[in-house]
Amino acid sequence: MIDPVAHYFGAERAGALLLLAIGLVAMEASMTFWRKSRLPQAKGAAATLALVAALQLSVGTIVFVRSPADQQRVSLAIQHNRLHIERHEIPRMQQVMHHFELYRGIEIGVLVVGLLLAVFARRGSFARGAGMGLVPQSVAMLGLDALAEQRGAAYLAWLQTL
Repeated sequence: MIDPVAHYFGAERAGALLLLAIGLVAMEASMTFWRKSRLPQAKGAAATLALVAALQLSVGTIVFVRSPADQQRVSLAIQHNRLHIERHEIPRMQQVMHHFELYRGIEIGVLVVGLLLAVFARRGSFARGAGMGLVPQSVAMLGLDALAEQRGAAYLAWLQTL
């Protein structure tokens, strides 16, 4: 039988590693655009790629480092203190799920801004480049958060059966 706690937190760590990989690739692309081009559009793309990559690297690191301790805490609570699950872990996960709704709204907003800049900003401009950097990053974040939200919903549903 699969341990649902180990499965959830293991998947969270795997998702964090994927987020770190995307952040590293975006940061490398940003540095390459910044160093190799003098064009304002490349500088704009570099700026937004770096900004979102910094966020991805921060969040990915936090989740990756924190997950083992969270897994141990929940596993022990299931074995020894089920009341902790009801009073702390379920409300924590409900809050996490609510945050995914907020993140989705922000990410969709960033995607729309990125698309508008990429399409309507002056050709070759810093703004157009910024939009071109925001579009793939916001799409990546929407996808990763959708997967994390699915994992979280399944984990929360399982917790509520305890």
